[in-house]
Amino acid sequence: MTFRVYWTAAWPETDWIEKPYSRDFPQDKMTDALSFSENLRKQRREGAKINHVIMSGENPDQVGEAGCAAAGPDYEWRKRRGYGPNE
Repeated sequence: MTFRVYWTAAWPETDWIEKPYSRDFPQDKMTDALSFSENLRKQRREGAKINHVIMSGENPDQVGEAGCAAAGPDYEWRKRRGYGPNE
């Protein structure tokens, strides 16, 4: 598993045009990835033009592909809130 931190930033070197950035962290460095993300957010609070700070993790050993599948034809969905005529 690896972690990746994504963010956008605008610097004088880019004529203040926002550009996307990312940084990878190995699986045993999740704390470092979280600290890095928080440091970016701190810079933003201090006035840096940094936005959209997110962290993503991917496990290559997961059982199935990430995502969702359509429900099968035998699936029947019902709202269950504990009130109403059918409850």
